[in-house]
Amino acid sequence: THRVLLPAGASIPPGGFVVIAMNVDPPTGMTETPVGPVTPCPVDGVSSCFQTAFGVGRTMETIALLTSDGREVARADYTGDLRGAEQSYCRVPDGSGDFAPCTSSPGAANAR
Repeated sequence: THRVLLPAGASIPPGGFVVIAMNVDPPTGMTETPVGPVTPCPVDGVSSCFQTAFGVGRTMETIALLTSDGREVARADYTGDLRGAEQSYCRVPDGSGDFAPCTSSPGAANAR
């Protein structure tokens, strides 16, 4: 089990977005990928994000968003069916409906 912990006091406002950059190559001159809040973000068009040293596998994975006290807010059972760098896993409209492959739109509203 891998976890991304947002810094104490961090929150995602209603209608807001957070980008978690997973398994990104280390920046030039570094041997390890920095983990945690990163500015600038290695994702094109995103000014800052949270970066991890792990990614999502090519088989079934569960991704959950939890509150600081461990209550589950959202859950996606990722099926590993993304094809290419421009795809993401999202809900359209944002925040409702089933998760499904969609067009990548980091830091912006989801689109299919």
